[in-house]
Amino acid sequence: MDKQHMYMSTDPIFPEDVEREIFETMARLHPDEAPFLVRVAKRVHIWVEAVLFKVVMTYQSLRSPPGITVDSFKRNTRHLHHLLIGAVDVPLNREILHSLPLCTEIEDLAVWTDDLKGVIEHCETLRPRRVSMAIVTLFGHPGFGDAHLGFFSRLTHFEVVDVASNWEDFSDVSKIPELTHLSLMVTCSDRVIRGVLRECRKLKILALVQQYYVEGNAPCVHDPVKWEEEDDRVVSFLCDFEADWEAFARGGDCMWTMAEGIVANRIKERQPSQ
Repeated sequence: MDKQHMYMSTDPIFPEDVEREIFETMARLHPDEAPFLVRVAKRVHIWVEAVLFKVVMTYQSLRSPPGITVDSFKRNTRHLHHLLIGAVDVPLNREILHSLPLCTEIEDLAVWTDDLKGVIEHCETLRPRRVSMAIVTLFGHPGFGDAHLGFFSRLTHFEVVDVASNWEDFSDVSKIPELTHLSLMVTCSDRVIRGVLRECRKLKILALVQQYYVEGNAPCVHDPVKWEEEDDRVVSFLCDFEADWEAFARGGDCMWTMAEGIVANRIKERQPSQ
């Protein structure tokens, strides 16, 4: 298509700031309509892509923004704040992974794959505040050292999506300096829970989570309610990981907002009445 005929209109109807707000709001509320919005005019295309590429998901069948390609991702790396990708052997995910050093504004990264080989190396220049990964296999590994901890230096929210069974292998989590929110699979061991509560000095919330729609979940090796009774910071959840991650990324209610409310109420109830 001739570039001058790619867009339906080039003449603005409203003042630019009003027009931009209208289209950005439409893109946020109705992302599925993006293929039509970007054809309105070149300026609208730029505005809409900037909004859509703030949150990117390429995990299994999830594709957001709709119609995302390697080229469109690379064109919008500066707009990216929240990223969820799956298996890195998928061509799109592999190219996204290689482009991560360009994503200088990223604050929220989820890589849901059992094979993290090479992933951290692509992430070393990033300083996200929220991370969701199957990371236990890296902590305690001979190849994982203090040099990798720069990636975690600003991290406050850490969601560990594999099972931590040995505190000795997982104890590097206590070196994360700003960690306040940690989630572990509910099937993790008592030793790990005890180590986290003792050694993570700034920890405010420890969420013990189970993916509620997964069949054949491994049995718990401890009673999560017992831990809730022993330490106000512990909260247990049944959680839809995909929906919860997206809710957080888009500023909605999620596991963390609910946990913060629960913990605040516990503390309030324990305070002596005036």
